[in-house]
Amino acid sequence: MGELPEFRITSSHPFEHVGTDFTGALLTKDAGKVYVVVFSCAVTRAVHLEIVDNMSTDEFLSAFEAFCNRRGNPTAVYSDNATTY
Repeated sequence: MGELPEFRITSSHPFEHVGTDFTGALLTKDAGKVYVVVFSCAVTRAVHLEIVDNMSTDEFLSAFEAFCNRRGNPTAVYSDNATTY
């Protein structure tokens, strides 16, 4: 097995290095659908969740802006290369 990347084992502020992904769809009481953008700290493994109406670029950017407003701007953001992004 390979070693962890340096940023994963170096002390840093929470959410300085972030992984992100979508999850859902979750059904609401009114039979609508919502999705969740998951932001995961690469060092502390803390998570931050943002609910969005769909998996569009605009919704992700709004969720990312809300995340940054709450947690600060990350140094690096990692994701899978899914077509959603």
